[in-house]
Amino acid sequence: MSAFLNQYGTELLIKTWEQFYISAIALGLGIIVAIPLSIVLTRFDRTAKFVMGLAGMLQTVPSLALLA
Repeated sequence: MSAFLNQYGTELLIKTWEQFYISAIALGLGIIVAIPLSIVLTRFDRTAKFVMGLAGMLQTVPSLALLA
């Protein structure tokens, strides 16, 4: 284990930081989209039903891809 860390330790830290950075950006973008959208959807009931139905259909796609 120590031989691996001696050889790849720096690269491992760099890749870990890159993954954290990408995840933080994705989380930030998700928050930027989700908060205003949720405020709008609480005001308009018909639009909320449509968007929630669409979101439900989109969430089934990864499950179908996994089954296929």
